[in-house]
Amino acid sequence: MKIHILYNYFDLEVYVENKPEIPIKIYGKRDSQSSCKSILFEDGFLKNITDELSSNPLDEIDQNSFNQIVESNVSEIIKDWIDIFVYNKQKQPELLKNRLSSE
Repeated sequence: MKIHILYNYFDLEVYVENKPEIPIKIYGKRDSQSSCKSILFEDGFLKNITDELSSNPLDEIDQNSFNQIVESNVSEIIKDWIDIFVYNKQKQPELLKNRLSSE
């Protein structure tokens, strides 16, 4: 399946699959481990970000990084999703080089 990588944080990829669906599903992946979050809306506004079950989830360190990336960039993720699926724009992954505060 085609994916659109939004962020790369020391080889932890944060991406959306090529599925224009609501809620927005955002994935974090390193090697064979991956986790998923759903960005939920109500009446056109961000309601919540929830974790989805995964058969082989990220380890604790990567999960914390993934959580922090999504929570810190949720507005940009929504904008990127709109650019990709509504305006058919290409998105270059953003390389995150600075360590997150939790590490």
